[in-house]
Parts: sequence; structure tokens; C-alpha cells
Amino acid sequence: MHARKSVQQLGLLAQAPSNLDTFVKAAVLLDGLERNNDNTSDGEHINGIVREKIQNARQWFEILCGVGENGDWDERNVRRAIRSDLSTMGDQIADDGRHFKRWPAASPAYKL
Repeated sequence: MHARKSVQQLGLLAQAPSNLDTFVKAAVLLDGLERNNDNTSDGEHINGIVREKIQNARQWFEILCGVGENGDWDERNVRRAIRSDLSTMGDQIADDGRHFKRWPAASPAYKL
């Protein structure tokens, strides 16, 4: 999955009418991004920031589309929260645009 294109599509969905179709499309894209972030090579850490923002965006889309938590949510604030999470995700995309940034695994502590 191409991370940058997926985040851009989610940005468009954050502006779309809040209905079940929007929710399904967002859920599919967020699942793909989650798999992309979990698919790390040996010796790399997954991006915890991205994991948190994917979960947040999923919850906000649920609220936006009336699938998740009930409550009196201001739609503008929910859409703003989604855009904020997507912006942070966008900052974590590697230069190739396909994957999220990775960090090398911590080396074991050396005994003195």
C-alpha cells in the first residue's frame, strides 16, 4: 500500500459526507496503513506515533459516520481532529512515499 496516497485519500474522506460508504472506505485504508506499519524488517521498530494516529483516526471516523460512540460531537471539531491525525501521519512517511519511517532496534546494553 502506498502510504502517502492512502493518507491523501483519507484526507478527502474527512471532507466527504458522513455516511456508511465513507466509513467503509476509511476503514479499509486505515487497515492497510496499519498493516504497512506493522510490516517491519528484522531489526526495525514500528512507528508508535503512526500506530496511535491510525487508532485515533479510526475512532474519529466512527464518530463522524455515526458508527461508534454516541454523543453530541461537533462535526467541525471531529473533522479537524481527523485532519490533525492525518497531518501527523503524513509527517511520518518516509521519502519514498510508500512506507512509514522506521527506526533501528536498540542495541543491547554493553556491560562495563
